[in-house]
Amino acid sequence: MKKTLLLLVLMLNVGLASKMYAYNPVYHKDSWYYYWLGPALDHTIKIIGCDEGLVDANIPDSIDNWPVTIIGEWDEERAFKNCTTLETCTIPKTVTIIDDGVFDGCTSMRSFTVAADNPTYCSEDGVVYNKDVTEVIAIPYTKGTYTVPGTISRITGRTFKGCVALTTINIPSSVDTIDIDAFMECAALTAINVDANNPNYCSIDGILYNKDVTEIIACPRGKVGVCTIPHTVTEIGGYSFVNCKSLTSIEMNGCITDIGIFAFGGSTNLQSFTCYAVTPPSMPSLSFMSPFGNGTLFAKVDTAHCTLYVPSAAISAYQADPNWAGFGTIEAIAKTSDFLGDGTAVFPYQIYTEEEWNTLATRVAEGNRYENVYFDQLFDISASAMVGDETHPFCGHYNGGGHTLTFNAVSENYAAPFRHVKGATIHSLVVDGSIATSAEYAGGGQHGG
Repeated sequence: MKKTLLLLVLMLNVGLASKMYAYNPVYHKDSWYYYWLGPALDHTIKIIGCDEGLVDANIPDSIDNWPVTIIGEWDEERAFKNCTTLETCTIPKTVTIIDDGVFDGCTSMRSFTVAADNPTYCSEDGVVYNKDVTEVIAIPYTKGTYTVPGTISRITGRTFKGCVALTTINIPSSVDTIDIDAFMECAALTAINVDANNPNYCSIDGILYNKDVTEIIACPRGKVGVCTIPHTVTEIGGYSFVNCKSLTSIEMNGCITDIGIFAFGGSTNLQSFTCYAVTPPSMPSLSFMSPFGNGTLFAKVDTAHCTLYVPSAAISAYQADPNWAGFGTIEAIAKTSDFLGDGTAVFPYQIYTEEEWNTLATRVAEGNRYENVYFDQLFDISASAMVGDETHPFCGHYNGGGHTLTFNAVSENYAAPFRHVKGATIHSLVVDGSIATSAEYAGGGQHGG
């Protein structure tokens, strides 16, 4: 609240205040600017500002014997907005209304205390809640770690507004709704942790996902370096990477098909994107301006000087897609081994073409059984090479992703795409084609149980 503006209003109302109830003149006493709400509202007081430089805001329960019932705003200026010297605030039992945003910009605030006998609000560990602790009212800006109480079910866009010092947020099992913009202003946030029993959300490496890890909800704004998205994710949610200014690279798996509104807006230090999808993921059609200055998914990302890495077979598709063509450089993902990926469940080896399939068949024949190693097929392919033999069975995990393997082979022995397996899992693979064999079986063999 600007002191000079309030004083001007006070001067204009001198001599008339006691009779002017229609628009509530502004008064000042001790450290407080306030309205006297008049007989229609039981002669109560609304606090709308404080003196500049105030450190400890001990709000009185009454002024001139009239109870203080509201902490609010005046002419769109919120009571303590941008009072950067405030460190503590004590709220009396008489306050029954705290308007939204009245503590916005109180960057030095360390703690709130609410009188125990206040019927509407309470405080725990310096945070203000409604009496039943089902809604967060105000969190001190300087708080570093915050655990959401187990009585809260929704985290809104205002819950963490302005919490620029928060580094860790712990979310309980009770939370079933998290607004799309819930963490946008948490610039120092490096970890969002979710209780394992939450039925709707989970977290991996401090990043928020839906429960089955098919959608990324939010990457903490203070996350540093490289973010690798798990292979189960098919959708990048809107605003999920907004203002992640410390990220330099994002690696997207080959299963992602959709990217939400302004997903990467404001992530100004990104130097590279890697996307393993053969088909460029779709993005929303934007017909309005972004809050980051333009209407593109990569608003304020310097794509002209950012490199996009994609499978070599997909370069032309990305170059032709208007959502991705803005990257100054689009290059093939470099293989550091036989396959793209690292063979883990989070980042499986990628099978794009017959070349990778033939490599798999060759390596298994050489004795690499790929036990507990994961593969994802990301495209329809044709092949004739068979994986595994009696001496060297395939022992890994192969996810066909619903794609088709057109298999045509001629053999004098067991014949099948996976000819011999042991303890392997092969799923979501459509097999087409033909097998010509003089052997008793055309379908492969299994070793062990």
